[in-house]
Amino acid sequence: ASGKHYGVFSCEGCKGFFKRTVRKNLKYTCRDEKSCAIDKRQRNRCQYCRYQKCLLAGMKKEAVQDERKRPAAEEDFENPLDEMPVVDILEAEREYNGQAEFHLRHIKWASRIPHFKTLSYHDQKVLIKTAYTELLILNFAFDQTKASSPQTMVLERYLSSDVMTKIRQIQLDETERGALKAIILLNPDSRGLQFPETVLSIREKLYASLEAYCKSTFPERKGRFARILLRLPALRSIG
Repeated sequence: ASGKHYGVFSCEGCKGFFKRTVRKNLKYTCRDEKSCAIDKRQRNRCQYCRYQKCLLAGMKKEAVQDERKRPAAEEDFENPLDEMPVVDILEAEREYNGQAEFHLRHIKWASRIPHFKTLSYHDQKVLIKTAYTELLILNFAFDQTKASSPQTMVLERYLSSDVMTKIRQIQLDETERGALKAIILLNPDSRGLQFPETVLSIREKLYASLEAYCKSTFPERKGRFARILLRLPALRSIG
């Protein structure tokens, strides 16, 4: 909190958000069930729930209205975020691209793959961008609990394809799924890479690690590792 604003202690971001909402009489809707978690990290996730949390915390709309009656000299210094609220731009972007949340998780996930951070920043960006669609399709294919949504409808022709059916038939465990996604990410043939040989070196280490895992975890399933790798070219063709 940066001080007391409109009756409660809050940060500058929430102060500006509440003031804009009241002054412009903005109306929001919640895309979920009006119970989104709103905290410092996720405060821009849902404007409706954020505004409700401001009201529940005790922020007073009258305080914003009274502020307008002050002489100009007494007006608070205008925060650039009030004049051009980049958080609103983010919300618009999320409305336009329903995969924004997945994209952020995708970047965080990639950064935790062993050796990925040793690559140049340029090559990291190239790999993430190139693998995005394939990883999105795999995520939906593996998540059987995902409710029907515009995204799943768009992806339906991919999810019901022979390629995805064959991948599901292997019944990958969580470790194998993660390794398969990492192999897709670490594609040395991605266009625009500065150091493809470094990417190839990391991928080969991953191949060796996954093969050892398959042999030790599923000793009775001969050729399991090869079956997984055989799906990669076909998966890339639909991505």
